Amino acid sequence: MIMKRYIGKILAMTFIAAFLVIGCTDSFEEVNTDPDRAKDAPATNVLAFVLRYHSSTYYDVWNNMSEPSTYGGHLTKI
Repeated sequence: MIMKRYIGKILAMTFIAAFLVIGCTDSFEEVNTDPDRAKDAPATNVLAFVLRYHSSTYYDVWNNMSEPSTYGGHLTKI
């Protein structure tokens, strides 16, 4: 029982020491850059995405506007 406790502590210390020794290097930014990522986005593209996202989220047929549109359809038949 005592031996299991010592083995557990030794393994825990070994893993902690391994994670402390292995770390970020000086060339972390060079290695961790995405070559396909755009450096900057034009404001027109960002605005177009925001408008499309919010219009499809808030005024989607299946989101919250299906009930008023069907009610409007019933009113037009009267």
